[in-house]
Amino acid sequence: MNVKDIQTVLFDLDGTIIDARDRLLASCRRALRELAVEIPDEADCWQAFRTLDAGRLVPAPLRERFYELLMREYMAYTGEIRLIPGAHETLEYCRAHGYRTGIITGRPSSPDRVRAELDRLGVLPFIEVIKTQAGTPLNDILSKEQQLLEAVAELRAKPEQSLYVGDLPNDIVSGRRAGLRACIAVLSGGVDRELLVACQPDALLNSIGELPEYLRDP
Repeated sequence: MNVKDIQTVLFDLDGTIIDARDRLLASCRRALRELAVEIPDEADCWQAFRTLDAGRLVPAPLRERFYELLMREYMAYTGEIRLIPGAHETLEYCRAHGYRTGIITGRPSSPDRVRAELDRLGVLPFIEVIKTQAGTPLNDILSKEQQLLEAVAELRAKPEQSLYVGDLPNDIVSGRRAGLRACIAVLSGGVDRELLVACQPDALLNSIGELPEYLRDP
């Protein structure tokens, strides 16, 4: 693939731009406490997220409710939030070099809430479009192809000249289904490398801090 063809760079949010580990773990503990389920140690809890198997933390009959509570607590989180190292520099690089930019996140919240969070982190000026999964059923929030295509259209871009960066296998799958030119996986969200390799991304980076080098590669 010739990266010179890329004109639009779209990003996932949590695990890609924002460090989600503390938020996930705190939300998980609160959800388990409400379900009166024993809370495992932090390492075991994080491993469940790394292997995309958080449901194993609760008995099968409680899993649907667990995921509902987990999302509720995640959206209500008021603790510290921070950028993935290199995220600010990468977003600044993309805008400075003329790439159209957008955020496509699985969060079922309003774009305004995401916009406010990005503003607090000092990166909102680098983002043109924000697409969330507001109003989407919980079971469907990781399917982002529609939001990707909407973002591309709003930016007056083309899928075949667009790239999406995300930390989950579903991000890569969604980008492929949307017909994007490239789908880049990052390890910064904590997902096991093998799970990301299995979905065959165009590149696997440690974090988006490495994206400028990828875009400069002839």
